[in-house]
Amino acid sequence: MSLSDLISIGMTLGTGIIILANIILMNLVAYYREEQDSLKVFCISFMIFGVAWVLYISRIFDFFYVPISLAAAFYYAAIIIYYIATSRFLRHAINYYLIAATLLAYCIIYWSPGASDDISLRSYGQALVSGCIHSYFAFIYYKQFKKEKNIGHFITLSAHFIILLIEILRCYLLLESIEPMLILGIVVVAHTISLILNNIGIMTAFSFNHYKAVRSLSKKDSLTGLLNRRGFFELYQAKSCRYQEVAIISCDIDYFKTINDNHGHSYGDQILEQIAHELKEHTKLNFTKESLVARWGGEEFVIALFDCSINQAHALADTLRENIHNNEYEINQDSFRISLSFGVAHHQVNANGIEHLIRQSDKALYQAKLLGRNQVACHT
Repeated sequence: MSLSDLISIGMTLGTGIIILANIILMNLVAYYREEQDSLKVFCISFMIFGVAWVLYISRIFDFFYVPISLAAAFYYAAIIIYYIATSRFLRHAINYYLIAATLLAYCIIYWSPGASDDISLRSYGQALVSGCIHSYFAFIYYKQFKKEKNIGHFITLSAHFIILLIEILRCYLLLESIEPMLILGIVVVAHTISLILNNIGIMTAFSFNHYKAVRSLSKKDSLTGLLNRRGFFELYQAKSCRYQEVAIISCDIDYFKTINDNHGHSYGDQILEQIAHELKEHTKLNFTKESLVARWGGEEFVIALFDCSINQAHALADTLRENIHNNEYEINQDSFRISLSFGVAHHQVNANGIEHLIRQSDKALYQAKLLGRNQVACHT
């Protein structure tokens, strides 16, 4: 057995084991994440690569003869389907028309007149198709990295960029008439490294997104989706340094305990969700500068308005009060109206702590309650 055959056997077995192991790993991850669509595509990739590996081994050990082009076709099909599965796994849209058109172009080159007499023409066609497809995947992850700044996407981008560089190198080596076995070895090793990097990138991207989701949940109220106290304080500290003054509006739902007692907590939760949505939307609609809206606990909400005077804050609170009171809500086929009481406080940023300003708005809110509810009161 020649040295070339030994290299071919070692390369086929080694890379085959690595690639199969990586595809199995992604199948397990997709299974445990219950990504049914991605799991189906990963399984298809696994089966096609298994066929390609059997064809390669049977040719090397002379179990039965198959054209090397057929084994290569299964190999590239498995790799492409695998990358499509990983993109779907990370919720990235794939342009199947572009991939199909590129593969069609390769088929035309591969079976064009004269291709059978010139193996380099087929090799150039492979390099062209592989380069185009991996450039496309690299572009997808580049856009995603710019959008989310997720290091996992950068690792996956690097994996596809490696293949692009290798295909450019393959064209150069073909022009220099380098030993085809050496070129094949470089290409297969590069694909193996790229696939491993791609898996690392996927796992990193998933971990990064999971971390972001958990961190986001720790800052948000699970019922209303508004900021909770922790999220409010963190964002306030991050944003307040850019402004000179801030106004705080504290508000809560009038007679909310009576609603809970008469209709149950599920009914009350639906009211809280609708009121939270109204507060957030109307604040955004009527106040064009920076604002924060948070659920403070129970039926109480807090709104921070940056670069806002006491008169502007009072006007916004009155607008919110009027809009919510005039709106007719419906829960479980029951129509009803709700009123809120508002307390407003204003101060220079950092003149006193934000906790002190919120206590002042709470005092004003208590004053609005004493005045008969459905009122706006300012702290003086």
